[in-house]
Amino acid sequence: MEKVCKEGRFTFDGLWYKWGSYGFEKDGRLRFEEYYPNALEDTYKGIEGYIYSCSKIDPYQKLDIKIPNIFITAQKTTVDNCEFIPDAYNEMINAEANGLITILRYNEFISNIKRREWLKKTIIDESRNNRALPDYRFFLESRFSAIINHDSNF
Repeated sequence: MEKVCKEGRFTFDGLWYKWGSYGFEKDGRLRFEEYYPNALEDTYKGIEGYIYSCSKIDPYQKLDIKIPNIFITAQKTTVDNCEFIPDAYNEMINAEANGLITILRYNEFISNIKRREWLKKTIIDESRNNRALPDYRFFLESRFSAIINHDSNF
């Protein structure tokens, strides 16, 4: 979301709202879903980052984030491995090619009427219910204007 806002010259000085369109396959593999055309590339191309691995962690018990293999801790934790990722999009495409993750592309996602209707309802609800989050509103309007404006072509 931050990338979309900055590229759209939307100025904002608060904490950025987070957007994640992912889930998990029955076998536990991570699955990314594109909710608009080329969403994966739009979101991750050119973005660098790090993957941290810890063999021992004391999970924060007051918050259950319900994401497999992801932990939050309030304790100092030893990082056993740190991997630099120069381009998250390229890394994801490579992971998909190696069967480590799956990617549900936009055209395949919306070809299923239930998913298409879910997306439409979700975006309309999110747009209506989050008027107090200007960065999120900018993102939704930038990427889902056809849904928000009830364009019959969606």
